[in-house]
Amino acid sequence: MAPDSELYDAANGASAGAALNESRRFHGAVQEANGDVVVFAGDLGGAQTATVERYDAAAATFTTVGSLTTARARAKAVLVGGAALVVGGVTLDFTAGTATDVASGELFDLTNAVSESYQLQTTRNTHRVIAMPDGSALVVGGWTGGQTSVSGLDGVAVSGCEFFLIP
Repeated sequence: MAPDSELYDAANGASAGAALNESRRFHGAVQEANGDVVVFAGDLGGAQTATVERYDAAAATFTTVGSLTTARARAKAVLVGGAALVVGGVTLDFTAGTATDVASGELFDLTNAVSESYQLQTTRNTHRVIAMPDGSALVVGGWTGGQTSVSGLDGVAVSGCEFFLIP
């Protein structure tokens, strides 16, 4: 995997962007009001990472700003109350060829680079997380129980939803 990014302008098309400090795929990301983008965790192609990088839109550079408590791929992220909520995902064992669902969400303080963990009622990956107007977050659907392949999609679909109420 290449550690690069691309910028897209509707009038001019794509152009080369800044390089991430760690190449990654299947990561979560949020965009802050100032245009900066924060990238969370992901798959490095042979292991997961817990690192968090911020793209400074003004300087066009990536900087490592911290780490989540749990390394994960296929997690989803959303801004809630000035922090980023990173939910679910999988850990991958490339040697055994298995994926294990992550049973937690983490609230990552974007200012202080500190995370606080929360337990999910249902493990899930390939789901959606939506910020609600009241400051909570709704976690919708996904897959759970897929531990027999790196795809993580051999489990069952999740029909339930969960709310994260941010203190």
